[in-house]
Amino acid sequence: MTTLFDLLLLPFNGFAPGWGLVALSAVSGVIFLLIYGRCSNQAKLREVKRNIGATLLETVLFRRDFGLCLQAQGRLFGLACRYLFLAVPPIVILAIPGLIILAQLNLRYGVRPLQLGEHALLKVRLERVAEVDRVVLSTSPGIHATAPVRIRSTGEVVWRLDAVAISAPQQVVVRVAGASAELQKLIFTAPTQPVAARAYNVNSWWRWLFYPGETLLDGKQGLTELVVSYPPAQYRLLGYEIHWLVTFLVVSLLSGLVAAKVFRIEI
Repeated sequence: MTTLFDLLLLPFNGFAPGWGLVALSAVSGVIFLLIYGRCSNQAKLREVKRNIGATLLETVLFRRDFGLCLQAQGRLFGLACRYLFLAVPPIVILAIPGLIILAQLNLRYGVRPLQLGEHALLKVRLERVAEVDRVVLSTSPGIHATAPVRIRSTGEVVWRLDAVAISAPQQVVVRVAGASAELQKLIFTAPTQPVAARAYNVNSWWRWLFYPGETLLDGKQGLTELVVSYPPAQYRLLGYEIHWLVTFLVVSLLSGLVAAKVFRIEI
């Protein structure tokens, strides 16, 4: 899936990241709409929506008759429950491709590289809390690391990383003193996509599903987690700086509504 999304975004290389986000969001809306059309009972949805419209009209026409109006509202409630019963199963099915697409978009548009003078926090979590004092960090020349904060109660060690040079991706190396294995992690300080901010233990494969492109730890380093807190990315839409998820929701919803008219799919 990561390779597929790289290929889909290939035509947008050299453009602002927001263009690729808008394009993928529009395509996702159409894909969701087509899947919904295949997984839902279109005939029954169309019938229920027609009955809902007729019942609404009935409440308007007989609004002066309390009894008839109350009966119509009762039928309207029943029709709404039936519509919900028909719509929920396809939405549950849509959650599977939806989570995959959101994970891929979050990898590419969730955070941005460090700029000159900015900083990020590097946090590692150890398998054995007793080794918290033995963790050491080395960095490439473009990154300056402060003295670590060692949290013995949770087995965590935290450094502040300052970007002192902006060029190719910098690198940090984390290892436990006395151990032969070490973990190398790129620190992005240039406009490079995607920005991989995490590394997880191999046993946490489900986290890898939601954070694709990350490093899977094999346990030899003695670490269970590594996280770099990059600055969140913001994108301009209609003159406002907004989160990528809002852009995705707005664009995919609009493209889905347009596609519903084109393909004549009831939603």
